[in-house]
Amino acid sequence: MGTAGTSKSYLINIIRERLQESSIVLASTGVAAFNIQGSTIHSALSIILKLEQFIRVALKLRRLIQIQQKILILEYY
Repeated sequence: MGTAGTSKSYLINIIRERLQESSIVLASTGVAAFNIQGSTIHSALSIILKLEQFIRVALKLRRLIQIQQKILILEYY
């Protein structure tokens, strides 16, 4: 998008001021997000990037589904 020192962060801050509360500022890397006082795209959208995190979430989801199935069975008794 542009080399260092081309005023990208400055432009983003001007746009942020104009839009005020109706915007979120996202960047592709942690350093870029820090520089513009924003968030990374993957953290803002809750995208899991590490396999360990994916496995942990998948196991929690599986457990949640099991509990929901037990509750559905109980409702019919």
